[in-house]
Amino acid sequence: MFFKRNAEILTNDILEIKEWQPGDVVVFGTKHIAIIFDKRNKKGCHILYIMMVDILEKNMN
Repeated sequence: MFFKRNAEILTNDILEIKEWQPGDVVVFGTKHIAIIFDKRNKKGCHILYIMMVDILEKNMN
């Protein structure tokens, strides 16, 4: 509900990541969520922390 009211829709194409900023939450389909870090790799791209949603759901039940 929070994201429906407050989210700005950006690309979730990893080849077009210049739209992403540190702190952004990126949803890939229904199984993966990524948080964009403020740190960058050697190529200057932001580092992603990707979580698998189905694993989180199992651990919460």
